[in-house]
Amino acid sequence: MRCPPTQRCDEGLCVREDLCAAVTCEEEGTVCSWGSCVNAALDADGDGSPVSDDCDDRDPSVFAGSVRPCETRCGEGLSTCARGLWETCTAPDDCSCSPGATRTEPCGSCGVARRECGDDGVWGPLGACSGEGECVPGATGVQSCPGGSACSRQERTCSDQCLWSAWSECVDQTECEPGDTQSDVCGDCGTRERACSAACLWNAFGSCEGEGACASGSTEDRACGSCGTERRTCSAACSWGSWGGCEQGACTPNDVTTQACGACGTQAATCGQDCNWGTWGFCGDQGECSPGQSQPQSCGMCGSQSRTCTDSCEWGNWGSCGGEGTCTPGQDDSRSCGDCGTQWRECEADCHWSGWGSCEGEGECTAGADDSRGCGNCNLGTQRRTCGDSCQWSGWGSCSGGGECAAGQDEPQSCGNCSSGTQWRSCGGDCSWGGWGGCQGEGCAPGSDDTVSCGVCGTDTRTCQGDCTWGGWSGCMDYPCQCDNGYEFYPCCPGDEYVYSC
Repeated sequence: MRCPPTQRCDEGLCVREDLCAAVTCEEEGTVCSWGSCVNAALDADGDGSPVSDDCDDRDPSVFAGSVRPCETRCGEGLSTCARGLWETCTAPDDCSCSPGATRTEPCGSCGVARRECGDDGVWGPLGACSGEGECVPGATGVQSCPGGSACSRQERTCSDQCLWSAWSECVDQTECEPGDTQSDVCGDCGTRERACSAACLWNAFGSCEGEGACASGSTEDRACGSCGTERRTCSAACSWGSWGGCEQGACTPNDVTTQACGACGTQAATCGQDCNWGTWGFCGDQGECSPGQSQPQSCGMCGSQSRTCTDSCEWGNWGSCGGEGTCTPGQDDSRSCGDCGTQWRECEADCHWSGWGSCEGEGECTAGADDSRGCGNCNLGTQRRTCGDSCQWSGWGSCSGGGECAAGQDEPQSCGNCSSGTQWRSCGGDCSWGGWGGCQGEGCAPGSDDTVSCGVCGTDTRTCQGDCTWGGWSGCMDYPCQCDNGYEFYPCCPGDEYVYSC
């Protein structure tokens, strides 16, 4: 990049290199020029622009409204002097554009310059500045009054339309007599001078000359002796005084010293080239521990034991384990409970057992226990079962005892001759049999006879066979006699009697 005069490029930006950057002019009507405060109406180079508007009051070719070329990364532009400063370069910051597009940029005294975008989409060169006015808006013009003395002055001001106003009335601006000079102390006991201009105003001071060797009160050190240092101080006349005494270092370079460290170990330090001891090195050849040091450790079931470091920096033997608990953390313990159940407890972090938990996994019964129940008719019988070693019941045994029969049950049996008959009995509510009923449907008694009447006074006979069934009838054996009762005959049988009464 190319920046305007009195500016420099700093990381892509134009910044001022101004001797007035650290100067503040507190007196009314004064401004800073080349590092010193001067009257704002001073026109040292006689170009008609006072120092307040001039970007270089020592160069008559530079005045308010002057234009200088400048440059950005997107091309060349113009910078205009206004209000004593070179304005920002008019060249665009955005290099891309639409082909055929145009832009105008301000220049000079209310002038403009035209720039066109090329076919490649990049801004082209800036055209000439045209349409300028007489002056830069806000600028002040100064001159000696016509027909007046060299110390007279009149002013005019530039309008927003870039036109000069009428000259003001003539005033006297005498600060000094032309040709007079004035000196000032500067730098390290140096002096600078300024001269009175032809317009009777003090010019800016010139450069500082005749400075001393140092700044009054400053100091300077140098090496001496064995890494020692001596110092001298700058006097009020800005010249160095005599060197003071030499302060020696602590050791001779490359010397080595050692010291005890750590646990019966040693460490070394080396003297540096500045004659001061360096830092202590690594502590080597150490023992296991420091004499008298105690080391504890856990042991057993939450117990502790310790050992002590000997004078030779070695650990002694471990002492006995004390303060142990009753179990190992995380250990489980169980016991039988209830009917073949189990209770658990756990060893806690302090190596003591927790309380027993609830009884889990119990069986149906108590091992060895007996159980019985009624069975059979009217539950008068008994069944038994036994609880085994696993606290589970065995199966029920056979039914022992009970009633003779089921209540309401009927039972038949053969009876009579040749067991051809049937008799019944019923089971009562107490599950015992009642008596046998009569024999029904039995056959006849073998060899017995059965006689029936037949005819007038006859009989017929049959005989029971060996299978208790009747044989055939033998035939009717009738009696033909009749009994005479005097009136009629009636059949009769032997042995009959007839009684007649009248």
